[in-house]
Amino acid sequence: MIAPGRVFCGIFPAPHGAICARLLPLVFEANWRAVQRRGAQETRSRFREVAAILTDKPEASVEEAIEWLTELVVELQIPGLASYGMALADFPALIEQAARSSSMQGNPAPLEADELSQALADAL
Repeated sequence: MIAPGRVFCGIFPAPHGAICARLLPLVFEANWRAVQRRGAQETRSRFREVAAILTDKPEASVEEAIEWLTELVVELQIPGLASYGMALADFPALIEQAARSSSMQGNPAPLEADELSQALADAL
């Protein structure tokens, strides 16, 4: 679900875990939005299960899980992707490579280029 992270680490000198951590709340949110527009009800239920697990609240919303993940990134002081040299100009190549990545095949919903671009921009 975090194909841009793997692609990013192949281009920039960056720790894979830090890149995945920085992207996780953003890509989780992008996937949630995509699932709401294009996904099956079963997939929506899985997002709600993840929300309950992350927040330790059985009735947690997916939005609460996104907030929890975002706060964790802040608390752990995960740096933005720009700190590794990434810039807006890198987006087209990163997105093209991410779209071809095998890890994108397991995505809950296909992410479009503009959705990936937004996640990357938010992660800078």
